[in-house]
Amino acid sequence: MQKSEHSIGSRRAWRLVVRAVATLVGLTVLFAADDWLLILLAEQLKLGPFPMFAYVGAGVGVAVTNGLLALAVYRVMRRKPVSGAEGLVGETAIALQDFRGEGLVRVHGETWTAEASGRVKKGEHLTVEAVEGLRLRVRGQGGRRSDAAGDGLK
Repeated sequence: MQKSEHSIGSRRAWRLVVRAVATLVGLTVLFAADDWLLILLAEQLKLGPFPMFAYVGAGVGVAVTNGLLALAVYRVMRRKPVSGAEGLVGETAIALQDFRGEGLVRVHGETWTAEASGRVKKGEHLTVEAVEGLRLRVRGQGGRRSDAAGDGLK
């Protein structure tokens, strides 16, 4: 069992490496085209020959910039969504009424219809497990209750 988990993890790691390299190469080609155009423009305008270290320095600068951009994009893509249906999963809901099966809850200041597998009491804190259309699937958080169903939770 552990061998398959290890192979899945190593496959994910390799995919991540391949994606990172492809992103860096793509960004470098994109920015290198601009650099080549600037070099051609400098030659056409007779701005004078530049020493080789200037070209190498510019290339290293572009590569470092591309690496930082790729890291920024990776971090943004790994973030949990903060809006829409995906942003509700894992959030805390408060029951607005006693119910069994289906009832009303408040999440992020909005009232939603929710489904729960057991009995829910008014003011009980629930965790959103899934969003199915305009209905939430929730589960209890182990008996936590709020004094008022509309307390200050998001």
